[in-house]
Amino acid sequence: MSAPETIRDAALATDGVLAMHAGPHGTASTYSPSGRIWGVRTGTGRVDVHIVADQSYDLVRLGRAVQRAVRDVAGDYAGEVMVHVEDIAAPTGDADSASSGSGATSVDGQGRPRRSI
Repeated sequence: MSAPETIRDAALATDGVLAMHAGPHGTASTYSPSGRIWGVRTGTGRVDVHIVADQSYDLVRLGRAVQRAVRDVAGDYAGEVMVHVEDIAAPTGDADSASSGSGATSVDGQGRPRRSI
């Protein structure tokens, strides 16, 4: 498993994270040997993690929890960890159903982007 996949899995395992999000215009992704990893963008000294958050969680605490989870698995590779809450949804519904209709791009269960309407 590649570092971006490990980062994605750590973020998804954090309580309060409902899904990964492909970011504005589907630009939040990283290529790995197994394919494109949606919701994780890596760069020199920085990792951006784009998520859909559970509406019942405190977003500041959730962001810090995701940062800790990413640092725990990525170590020095991560550098600065920036968490972007791209959407907020109810935990029992589909992550796309809470979208405001802005055309935000989220990710399905296989990590492929999908657009809400």
